[in-house]
Amino acid sequence: SPIFDGGRLGAQADAATARRDQAAFAYRRTALQAFREVDDSLAGVQRSGQQAVALAGQRDALAGALRNASNRYRAGYSAYIDQLDAQRGLLTAELSLVQARADRLTAYVTLYQAMGGGWSREDAAAVQR
Repeated sequence: SPIFDGGRLGAQADAATARRDQAAFAYRRTALQAFREVDDSLAGVQRSGQQAVALAGQRDALAGALRNASNRYRAGYSAYIDQLDAQRGLLTAELSLVQARADRLTAYVTLYQAMGGGWSREDAAAVQR
């Protein structure tokens, strides 16, 4: 190497150091984003699970209310509309519970994807068969 290079070697070393630092920062940013996505997905799984548990309790309470309304109607203590209202409330709660369970499954898929999982078109076609 020549004795006098006009600072070219130093500039190349500085450029290489800058590229290394830039790659390290990009890696760190990507890793932090991945951790954040996994953390958010875990929170979504937990939140949807808690919601499903709460809605299951609500559904059970409304099923009891429907039994009581049916018993009161059969005994002649209330109108049929009270039984229908209780039935509508129970069905609404059951629909909400089904939606919450679907949301939880979606949250699990999101978590799987955040952890690096995925699927190919061939896998999806095999599942559909």
